[in-house]
Amino acid sequence: MKQPSPSRRALLVFVAACAGVLAAGMAAVAAAGRFAPGREVTARAALPVRGALGAESADVLFWPEAAWEEYSLTEAARLQEGFDVDWPAGAWLDFAGWNGGAGPLPGSEWHADVPQGRCFFARNVRFAAPMPGADGPDRALVAEVSAGRRDSGFAVTCRVFADDGYQDLPDDWQTAAVQRCREEVMYLLNLSNDESRAGLYELLNGMFLCSEEGLEYKTFNDPELDVLWQEEGARDVQSMLRSMAGDLRANQRKALQLFHQGGGRPPEEVPGGLLPHQTLAADPMPGEEELALLMNNLELEIQIVPMERQAMVLFSWEKGDVAAYYDPVLDCFSGFSLQR
Repeated sequence: MKQPSPSRRALLVFVAACAGVLAAGMAAVAAAGRFAPGREVTARAALPVRGALGAESADVLFWPEAAWEEYSLTEAARLQEGFDVDWPAGAWLDFAGWNGGAGPLPGSEWHADVPQGRCFFARNVRFAAPMPGADGPDRALVAEVSAGRRDSGFAVTCRVFADDGYQDLPDDWQTAAVQRCREEVMYLLNLSNDESRAGLYELLNGMFLCSEEGLEYKTFNDPELDVLWQEEGARDVQSMLRSMAGDLRANQRKALQLFHQGGGRPPEEVPGGLLPHQTLAADPMPGEEELALLMNNLELEIQIVPMERQAMVLFSWEKGDVAAYYDPVLDCFSGFSLQR
């Protein structure tokens, strides 16, 4: 667990499109909420380890987000003119599955040297896009990007929220979101045939299939971080994602062997990605006991964490941590986090 840090403030350089963005950006931070106490994700120690899928309500942050929460942005803030967040935020929005959107429009950007390492933050990045995998009308959206490098490697978080609507959620929305995430994990592991629960599968598979060259094109608008990302970060992150995909593929095969009537024949593999989903012939269909049995074979620990406005599906193993965020207003998986 993260211990309280010494009383110190990081040097942070604030960049924005205009003076008014400073107030808007800081208001966005306040609106995002500050839980107490927060907890930082650390591999294999982020949450209580369970043999089956569990849920815990907590504020669980990947380390650049924890750095954002911990250090003041006001005293050393310095405004610069003409900032345009179209790059790099747009590249990370693509990685999160938001393709073909309008914008992004200018937001606010910070660069920070903190005890853990070097960080980049983009906040209040507004854009419009259709829902992932849909051809419908564009939605008004707001993105936050947090990234950094420390001795263990890079961490990147890209979270996308609806422009409005969270105040109208019912009191039990977290319970419903946790159940939705459980159903998505069932589909991910080929324990369900419900195609309406394929969002987690599609988000992760898109990330797994991104080439090292494709990752190298994603930058942080920070020369120091960009050089390190191109030299080591893109390669290391792809290696981490391929490791995770391999473990999930093994468990997709295991599900077919255990629960498909007649044993099942695993579909042909897509190099680097998940197995194509195969209709499971089972009567009755797998439930909680079968999920627990399958998870005993996982090298990954999987937790579902209700958060302030979203629910996180967190995967942790010896090579790092990956999270996907379900948004109850958008009704889809809208963002990701990863760290080594």
